[in-house]
Amino acid sequence: MTTIKFAFFLAVAALTVVAADGPGWFILFGSQGCAECEELKTMWRDYGRDKSVPVMVFVDIEQTGNYQLLKRIEQQMSISQPASTFPILLVGDRMVSGVAGFFDIFDDVPVLSQQMPELMELAPVLAQLGQHRGVVVDYAPAVVAGQSVEPLPSSAGPGGGGQFLFLAQKGCERCSRQLRELRLLAGERPGLDVLCYDIGTPDGQVMLERVRRRFAIPESDESPVPMVVWQDGYVSRRLATIEELGKVTLTDKDAFWIQPITAIEREQLTVKQGALLGRMTLAVIVAAGLIDGFNPCAFATSLFLIGYLIYLKRRPRQILCVGASFCLGVFTTYLLFGFGLSFLIDFLASLTWVKALLYAVFGAVSLVLAVLHTRDALVVRRSGRASDMSMGLSMQKHRRIHDYIKRLTTVESWLMVPAALLLGAVVSSLELACTGQIYLPTIAAINSAGVNLRAVVLLFLYNLFFILPLALITALAAAGIGVQAVARLAKRHVFSTKLAMAGLFAGLAVLMLVLAWRDRPWGGQERGASVARNCLVASAR
Repeated sequence: MTTIKFAFFLAVAALTVVAADGPGWFILFGSQGCAECEELKTMWRDYGRDKSVPVMVFVDIEQTGNYQLLKRIEQQMSISQPASTFPILLVGDRMVSGVAGFFDIFDDVPVLSQQMPELMELAPVLAQLGQHRGVVVDYAPAVVAGQSVEPLPSSAGPGGGGQFLFLAQKGCERCSRQLRELRLLAGERPGLDVLCYDIGTPDGQVMLERVRRRFAIPESDESPVPMVVWQDGYVSRRLATIEELGKVTLTDKDAFWIQPITAIEREQLTVKQGALLGRMTLAVIVAAGLIDGFNPCAFATSLFLIGYLIYLKRRPRQILCVGASFCLGVFTTYLLFGFGLSFLIDFLASLTWVKALLYAVFGAVSLVLAVLHTRDALVVRRSGRASDMSMGLSMQKHRRIHDYIKRLTTVESWLMVPAALLLGAVVSSLELACTGQIYLPTIAAINSAGVNLRAVVLLFLYNLFFILPLALITALAAAGIGVQAVARLAKRHVFSTKLAMAGLFAGLAVLMLVLAWRDRPWGGQERGASVARNCLVASAR
């Protein structure tokens, strides 16, 4: 039993005790496609079988005249700010919206449901209520042949035609009622037109930018819909009633939304979205390089190298030279690998469908790696042994790397610098299977706009942050700070490092999926087709 159902059970149990004078009734205004409406009706049927439970009358606002019934009731009850979303419930002299609003007044339902307002509009509902049995009754108004729906009393001015701009969004609950208000107004003002844009589309975003520039509206993360716009004003994020909009004077002049959307506007939108994505990409790349540098695979190798040099009693100057040469070898090798992978990804991305598919695959793999690294973090937290992790180098590869380090750090002093360069190249190649988990999707993010100067700079930036931990270890060792202390510190933070890697992979997954959606070969921005439509002839639902 869900929490909501359990709450309903307790509430209905209390209601049946209080309602000793017999059942009352109340109205639920909604539509057949409204999920919350169906949820309320189903729960009321399940828990309202007792005769003392008030009857719920469901009024489908999709039917002719039923939405006008709601409007008449609101007007006669002098409700200044009608609810903007469905379902709307009339219980006594209270009007609330949604499941949450219903629960807010639930304790008062037994009394309120027996004190419904005495309005002429409710007489047909009450008459039909006596003809049906059940705790939920669907109201169907009687329609006489040839009878027309009486127009609503309204404060709409004489105004004539003109046009409103209506900005909405798919899935917006408040937009549905706003559209009905606009259609009612159109019935009173012959020639009125309403042009709709979905702000979830590129052209809708361009039109929203026009509105923001026109009225100097600051950008916000909060959705502006529903938004009704006219030449010198707008209403946003709330219901603009027929009474309010009826007072607006519309002219055919200066309707800035009528002008066709230009290629320049679409390009500006693309640049703006690209800049936002670029800032996100830069943050991910910096974090990726730094976290990859603290990757237990790379970090353990760096500690072993410096520790072995100290064991061989090398002087601080030699440690600094060898460490710097090793860093340069790792940096150069990783950079070359990065260029190679960049050109490969760029070539594959030039093929139809492949670019979006690559990003989708990288996104899915990053999600899997986020889960696996989280599991490794939990394993280390439980056992305290880094060797229990599954996402790392095998013991065989660790031994091979240690053998190379021992062999190349025991050469003559004058060969130590070239040997360290070679060692950096060899070790980074062997570690690529481990550290490449981060490197490959990061390169894909870097290549989001192709292989260009920006991509090269970002690749350099990644590798600089990647070798930063190694450079820090080298500097500490040359300054006389023991590597064992650094190793103990690193061991204590394996858990947090693994969690950081899991978080990084989650961020990479989001970035990859965003890029995959952006570059999808269907419905993309490159189509540029107008999505404007006449709201007055579209489906009411």
